[in-house]
Amino acid sequence: MIDPPDVDAPGPVFEADPAPELTTVGPDFAVVHEGTVVRRYDGLAPGAEQQVEGFTFRTLPDLGPLRCRFVTVNDVHFGEEVAGLIEGSDIEPVFRSSPEDPHADFMSAAAIEEMVPLDPDLVVVKGDLTSNATQAELDRFVAAYGGAFGDRLLVVRGNHESYHHVTFANDPWQRRDLDGLTVVLLDTSIDGEVAGTVTDDQLAYLDDLAAGATQPILLFGHHPIGDRDSDDKSDRTFGIDPDRSDLFRELVARRPAIVGYSAGHTHRNRVRRFPITGDVAWGEVGSVKDYPGSSYGFQVTEQYRNMKAILDRRPEIVDYAVEAVRRVGLEPKFGSVRGGTDGSRLSHMGLPCPNIFAGGHAFHSPLEWVSRQDMEKAVATIVELVRIWEERS
Repeated sequence: MIDPPDVDAPGPVFEADPAPELTTVGPDFAVVHEGTVVRRYDGLAPGAEQQVEGFTFRTLPDLGPLRCRFVTVNDVHFGEEVAGLIEGSDIEPVFRSSPEDPHADFMSAAAIEEMVPLDPDLVVVKGDLTSNATQAELDRFVAAYGGAFGDRLLVVRGNHESYHHVTFANDPWQRRDLDGLTVVLLDTSIDGEVAGTVTDDQLAYLDDLAAGATQPILLFGHHPIGDRDSDDKSDRTFGIDPDRSDLFRELVARRPAIVGYSAGHTHRNRVRRFPITGDVAWGEVGSVKDYPGSSYGFQVTEQYRNMKAILDRRPEIVDYAVEAVRRVGLEPKFGSVRGGTDGSRLSHMGLPCPNIFAGGHAFHSPLEWVSRQDMEKAVATIVELVRIWEERS
């Protein structure tokens, strides 16, 4: 919807005593909403069963020291006077407010009020900043979010802006490096259109960035990934067009540094996964304009770090290991290992340690086993590795 419908008379008013809702659970806190009243409970034990206001739940586990925290919102629609309207549908309730007091401004104020105490390192606003892309609406957006978060704010336009050919926040990509994570915000909007795309230049930029990444990359944009095989028409026509979506997924599949993509546009909360990209989450976040205080928070904690950042500084260490493997009559195969390896810990303590084989198979499974012949080859490789270091010293 680009232009709100003409409303000559106020819509129906619905009154009810709202029941309390448990809306957020973290490692050491929980949040309960009761209408416009928000109650936050801090100091809870991580990973433990809790009882708060009659709700029974388990807090999230403590996954390690906090590296960074950031929040994303989208579809804030400053200036819009209608909530709950689905174009082409008669589903109710539909709420309307006066032009002097647009409800979307109120909804963003509620979201900002909830985000400020989190003291996020970054706030990402993923498009549809306004209702009709007027300068007055853009000014209200900047005053609200810029006033609250300053240079921690990262913003891109959405189709409500690009449809009117507004160039505000239309950088093809924007990058912020946080402690433990790189955030990239893409402009997926097309001037004069509702649906979106990713360009060749954007894909090339992401490919180069991910090829040399030393920490995970999380992507954001206004439009969700498209899916030509979906039964949902909006997946085929409303997001990133299917052909460009295929190229987007292929890029993410070959660049493991990219760990997810978060979008808006559809006003719903949803996460999808595709076979080609495995566990990578393709998310959509609900509209702030429609859902009070709607936001999505991320916390990056340190469990173990990527040894690649250290090994890249000393390439001869891997080169010697490759030569040692070949000296015992084997051809090296390269791959990524997941888990808290000793090599990761030691590398970041100053002793670079790539992983080499030891003869084990089906690690950490009920069928884990070891081959004597493979163990003998591993021992022979270690002997050759010692010889190489002695020869090159």
